Amino acid sequence: MSELGRLTNRNAKRDAVHVATAPAVCCEDSLQPGERIGVNPWDNTQAEKRHNTCGVVDPFLDAPVRRGEWFNILIDPGTVKNLRHQWDHELFINEDVANGDDECRGC
Repeated sequence: MSELGRLTNRNAKRDAVHVATAPAVCCEDSLQPGERIGVNPWDNTQAEKRHNTCGVVDPFLDAPVRRGEWFNILIDPGTVKNLRHQWDHELFINEDVANGDDECRGC
């Protein structure tokens, strides 16, 4: 089984993996693809550079994400409590309850 975020070895086999993702709005001047980021603890749809990171900016993007643009965060492997096509994580509230907007508050 593949484990993202860890080194592997020559005996590893090809695999496919699930990666938890979450949509977020950029609350910095720019965020680079693959850059480690966190979310605002009061609004987990707001992504920013933080010491308390939870994932990376979509590393497959071709350009930096600018303030106000929406993108996907790839959530750190091993931190998601439950992974299906719907998942649970301590920093993200249930999306059925949350209803974010396009503005950064407190960024």
